[in-house]
Amino acid sequence: YPFQFYYEDLSVFDFNCIEWHWHTELEFIFIESGTVTLWIGEDRFNLTEGNGIFINTKVLHRLYSPSKAIIPNFVFMPSFIAPRDSLIYQKYILPIISSPLPFLIFHKEYAGRQRFYLSCGKLFLHRIPFRPKNSLPVLSFRISGWKYLKTQTFQYQEEHKEHSTASQARLQLMMQF
Repeated sequence: YPFQFYYEDLSVFDFNCIEWHWHTELEFIFIESGTVTLWIGEDRFNLTEGNGIFINTKVLHRLYSPSKAIIPNFVFMPSFIAPRDSLIYQKYILPIISSPLPFLIFHKEYAGRQRFYLSCGKLFLHRIPFRPKNSLPVLSFRISGWKYLKTQTFQYQEEHKEHSTASQARLQLMMQF
């Protein structure tokens, strides 16, 4: 498959932390157990068991837990959803990856996000082996998940019109140096 699945325990990392980093892939993280503090750009928040997050491409982020925290996650290139030269990519993927949306949190309590949450949770909690014979659940998740993200991007843009990615770009340049 053109993505990577990780089943991480933050307690095995130095200082229980995945340090500041970014990547060109998109990332979905599900908090299976424990509490995780995330820093995404200038934002800091805690996620508890049963919640999840989408992190957009090229977004600077860091994860920490004071104790054991299990966080299944997967990262994938945007072209995993559709080829770059396709109409689907241009119409449904490019607007999200080029939007100011740095992340989207999925709280299990929010009714509007229940369908996506269940889809994401099922994929992670059941630890579906990523083999060709099991590709249908992954295909279903990537299509339904992206449809949901597309609707949420418009809501986010309305709520965060002043959000700028300039500070992110400066931090990335400093880290490269």
